[in-house]
Amino acid sequence: MKVTAKEVAAHLDMDYTLVSGLLNALCKKGVVKHVEDRKSASGRGKPTKVFEVDQKITLELFSTNK
Repeated sequence: MKVTAKEVAAHLDMDYTLVSGLLNALCKKGVVKHVEDRKSASGRGKPTKVFEVDQKITLELFSTNK
């Protein structure tokens, strides 16, 4: 599914900045894909990043291997 950080933040009731950073980090790891940039109607500001994500993502924050 295609989503923006703003949409995910609203759905999860989380801070936009946190979600944006998480999506960018997941993109660098190959978990999600940055698929397009949407320009605002006014043409001002940075374009909105659109990501392709699975409906369910499971994160392992700590490895059990040492």
